[in-house]
Amino acid sequence: MTSYRTGVKPNRRAAGRFVAKVHRTLQKAYEASKVEGVTQTSIAKELGVHRSVINRQLNGREDMSLGRVAEFAWALGCEIDFAFKKHQVRPDSNHVPTCAPAGKMTSSAISSGGGEVYKLAPTAPTSGNAVSVATMVAEDA
Repeated sequence: MTSYRTGVKPNRRAAGRFVAKVHRTLQKAYEASKVEGVTQTSIAKELGVHRSVINRQLNGREDMSLGRVAEFAWALGCEIDFAFKKHQVRPDSNHVPTCAPAGKMTSSAISSGGGEVYKLAPTAPTSGNAVSVATMVAEDA
């Protein structure tokens, strides 16, 4: 019997876990809002789309953009809290920590009770046509 073993690269694994975490959080927020009478139809009306689109996205059958996640949060009366945190690698873990690509962004550590939270800030442009990037995570001290 032939056996196929496929490897998942660490960056794709991290992306998949992040997407799953966002999706679970969105589903929990929707379930909590159902008590207040929020329905897929009411969300669809607020966002100006058909109910079937909302159904597919909430059930994970259709990918969502970050903009759509923010629209869901708005429709549910929620605020999104987003931060980059340094990995807390356990001594018994086989995870090998990796670094962010060099030269893209600089980060400054913000002291937080649950570890370090990183605030991304733009680096100095290297050419005249470089586009500066806005700060992605605001600190709440």
